[in-house]
Amino acid sequence: MGVRFLMKYILIITALVTAIIAIKGETWDSSKSGIKRITVSGWAVAFFALITAFFSIYIEYSEQNIKAEKKIESDHRRLHTLEQLVDDFHQIEFLAFEFEKDSDISQVIVKVQLHTKFIKDSIELNSSLLTPEELLNFEGFLRFSNEEIEESKLGTDFMNNSPMPELARYAREIRFRLCEPMLKKSPYCNYLQANPTANEFFAHEDPKMLEAMSQARKTLPNLLKKTQELRSENIELMVKVAIPVGDGTREHIWLGNIRYLNNKIVGEIGNQPVDALHVSFGQKYTAVFDDVSDWMAIKNGVVHGGYMLRVTLSRMSDYELDRFFSDYKYEIPKKILVL
Repeated sequence: MGVRFLMKYILIITALVTAIIAIKGETWDSSKSGIKRITVSGWAVAFFALITAFFSIYIEYSEQNIKAEKKIESDHRRLHTLEQLVDDFHQIEFLAFEFEKDSDISQVIVKVQLHTKFIKDSIELNSSLLTPEELLNFEGFLRFSNEEIEESKLGTDFMNNSPMPELARYAREIRFRLCEPMLKKSPYCNYLQANPTANEFFAHEDPKMLEAMSQARKTLPNLLKKTQELRSENIELMVKVAIPVGDGTREHIWLGNIRYLNNKIVGEIGNQPVDALHVSFGQKYTAVFDDVSDWMAIKNGVVHGGYMLRVTLSRMSDYELDRFFSDYKYEIPKKILVL
């Protein structure tokens, strides 16, 4: 900063000297020819003009570099702030599982209050890094959350007789919107949104998902016996299996090109794993029946099965559903169809 400040003063001085010499005149001798026409005063003006130009360019270059560095720092702080907010919204979203397990509602309320406070504090500390639209959305969420807590409706209105509490649905939509433009920059967002209907990490803790798994397993054996028949009819069968991650959890991933050999399910990894990185898209994988969590078959463009898929879709916000169905090329009927 000191060097730039000094150079600005030098720039002012050289500009002043150049102006004084120019006012005095006699910078050009027309009686001579070529470069000799430039007088001593003329050379002095040219010299100081070059110095002025040099310092002007240097100062502008320095200021642009400083601006670029400040922008990089600001972008980094914004990314860090948004990731913190995404985590808090995700934690509130995840509270739905606590309600569905009939746990102590008072403890869940405390957790909601805690993450709501984290969101409020983060907004106040970093408001300059957030857009007006983001601030408006966050403030709307905070009002809604506080109303639910203050009116003690977390056990009734909060559930709203739906598979996903309204507050958690609201948090999910904001989380989804925040992460969407950050997928390439934020590993955390990429982790959360790699595939909203393909990778259910917490299925073993979720009563709704556990019930969906049970129903899928009851209806799958008959299909496994006729995989060749389905293939001859151009019916694509996919089976979702739980693949160990290594830390005690399992990632549920679709298998395609299914074969049933020696009481084992053989297929190819059908979506990009997020945590189960010891397998990769297109890789051959063998699973046992106890690993099965869902199945889905496409017949004449209509989805059959898809039990966990239905639970996931029921929990999506309207914004997510619009985005999902705008890209999804198959029809998903309201009632689950079985082949």
